[in-house]
Amino acid sequence: MVFIDSADVKQQSLVIDINQTLYYSATLSSQLKVTVIDVNPNGRAFNGAVDYSFDSTGEWVAKYRPGGLPYLICFQGDKAIHKQGLYQASGIRECTTKG
Repeated sequence: MVFIDSADVKQQSLVIDINQTLYYSATLSSQLKVTVIDVNPNGRAFNGAVDYSFDSTGEWVAKYRPGGLPYLICFQGDKAIHKQGLYQASGIRECTTKG
């Protein structure tokens, strides 16, 4: 799960890069399901390999308490197994090595 604020152009670019990374890597795409949670209620919608949702009520932020955005949380089942800031699309690979 990746938390972003799409009001920040760099974070918009990060989502685009994650989509491209998953699109061009069938192996990575088969290992990960990436959900992007946007805290910007007026953000743009992204299409592609990631599941994209708006956190208009703050429910996701309250539940998972991400650090500074952009922020990655890796899950194994329902359990968070790794958390870190995310500044490059390649950082999502951390979720394949943890747990």
